[in-house]
Amino acid sequence: MRDLQSRLERIGERVRVAPDAFERLERARRRHERNRRITAGVVASLVAVAGSFIAFRAFRSGDGVRTAGSEGSNEAPVEVAQFTCDANGSIAPSNSVVAAQPDGVHLAISNMGDTPVSFSIEGLGGDGAEPGEHQETVWQIRPGPATVSCSMITDGETGMASSATVEVVDPNGLYLPAELECASGEAYGSSGDYANGATGFAGDPVQVARDHVSGLEFDDLIERAGYPESRLPVIHVVRDGAIVGKVTLRDDGSGGWLDDSVEGCGGTQFGWSVEPTGVSGPMGQPMNAWDALCATARAGDGNNVHSGAALHVEGRDIDFDTGCLIAPAGRPVTILFSNLDDGVPRNISIYPLTPYLRECIVTGTSPGRPDALGHALFSGELITGVDEIVYGLGRFEPGEYYFQDDVHPAANGVLVVE
Repeated sequence: MRDLQSRLERIGERVRVAPDAFERLERARRRHERNRRITAGVVASLVAVAGSFIAFRAFRSGDGVRTAGSEGSNEAPVEVAQFTCDANGSIAPSNSVVAAQPDGVHLAISNMGDTPVSFSIEGLGGDGAEPGEHQETVWQIRPGPATVSCSMITDGETGMASSATVEVVDPNGLYLPAELECASGEAYGSSGDYANGATGFAGDPVQVARDHVSGLEFDDLIERAGYPESRLPVIHVVRDGAIVGKVTLRDDGSGGWLDDSVEGCGGTQFGWSVEPTGVSGPMGQPMNAWDALCATARAGDGNNVHSGAALHVEGRDIDFDTGCLIAPAGRPVTILFSNLDDGVPRNISIYPLTPYLRECIVTGTSPGRPDALGHALFSGELITGVDEIVYGLGRFEPGEYYFQDDVHPAANGVLVVE
């Protein structure tokens, strides 16, 4: 027992606490706490810097989140912009993004009130809707923002309008500008005035305009503008790179075209002629280069091998014997191609006609750029001369198309389907 007591006393002596032990322990605790706070501060600073760098990179790359007032819209475009007008004449939604269609821009209005409403598009006119009515209309709104509005009609009077914005996008590049670009700022216009039952001129609207618009000059570019399948075809006249004339046609109800309006810039003299003009200006200037391409193909009293459903083209000296083919719409068309260039592979392919390709035809040059042609509507089999082949093109809609020898694209021309 005494041995146990002695051992416990010796252990107690070894663990006896020094007088300044607690002071040293407190100083160590304070040093540890200060080091911990310094480390935390450094980490926080690094996180803040990293966050700022990431935000800056997002801002520079355009991937940052849009804030109110930033340009552009993340809203997916719809095919028909839907608007409602309520009993107070208020329109909703306040903004809509719509994709243009081949015939124009589709808008729908629903009258949720108990009185008629007027619905209008700034600069283009308007329409109306009866109580509870839902109707869809097609408008020739060019790409970009436009203001639409609705207002109640009470006792024949139109009330205060409520407005919204429709943003027209054109992802397929359907719209071709039709607005006049008058250097002088002066313009004029006239409207066609016809009695009921008046008969128009059959054929492709662009060709009808070429035949019956007076005042055209040498090398004027005449082509369809606006949206390609608009109910009222719009044809613009481009001279020296600017749109100086605009013709709008309307259907006579029997498949013919009458002039709805003719507009022009100051200094031009555009008008509408019942008789084919046959010239490119009021003073009888020479026929423009584009019309001259098809003058020969249109001659021959129906016996021309370059006009009809069964066409014949000869290829000689890396060229074609014609720059224009004329075919009937809605009928199967064939081309007998005779390659007379001995040992030379050649063919004929058909593509959509663009203003650039039109210029290549007039100047007799190759498109050059591989992306200038677009998707082939018909790709003819290559044959090595001397040989011949019959191409079955099938049926084509009325319009103008580009054809070329794919191996020697400076050999090209226009296929007119009417």
